[in-house]
Amino acid sequence: LAYESLLLLRLLPLLFAYIGLSDRLINKMVLEFLTSTQQLYPEILA
Repeated sequence: LAYESLLLLRLLPLLFAYIGLSDRLINKMVLEFLTSTQQLYPEILA
């Protein structure tokens, strides 16, 4: 049990880093989508 919990504690920062990275990637994709949508349909978002 101690070994498994130690392994989990070592993997946890990597998991959080992966989640943070995917969050930034999703935010970047959403921003790029909104930007392209705003360029295509400026009257809708204005």
